[in-house]
Amino acid sequence: MIGRKAQSSIEMGLMLGTFMVLAIPIVIILYNSAIVRTSDPSLEEARQYARTLAETADTVYMNNATVHLALRLPSHVSAVNVTGKEITITLATASGSTDVVAMSIAEMVVGNPIPNFEPAPHPITVKPRPDGKVEISWG
Repeated sequence: MIGRKAQSSIEMGLMLGTFMVLAIPIVIILYNSAIVRTSDPSLEEARQYARTLAETADTVYMNNATVHLALRLPSHVSAVNVTGKEITITLATASGSTDVVAMSIAEMVVGNPIPNFEPAPHPITVKPRPDGKVEISWG
């Protein structure tokens, strides 16, 4: 009789162990996907921010006119780089750094760099330069 109790105890332990081996990775995957989902709005806002800056630079380049705008910087931004014909916004997410890139037809340079990366509206001036480049200035 004692052997039967030990056998059922071992069988129950194996079932519980198998359940835990299968359940723990599923919980980890669900947790990570929930974290990624919370950073998605910032990622989409960063895409829109970069695209708007690139399209504004294109407009200034084609029309040779100065444009003033105020764009809200998304949260979790750790860097904004303007080099050549591309704007790169780096976001700090739970899974590491993510870059969002937008291309322009105009060569761009930075006049005044962005003063801080707080998620708030920042005044931006986009203007043509005599050398044919477009200058983006924050502040």
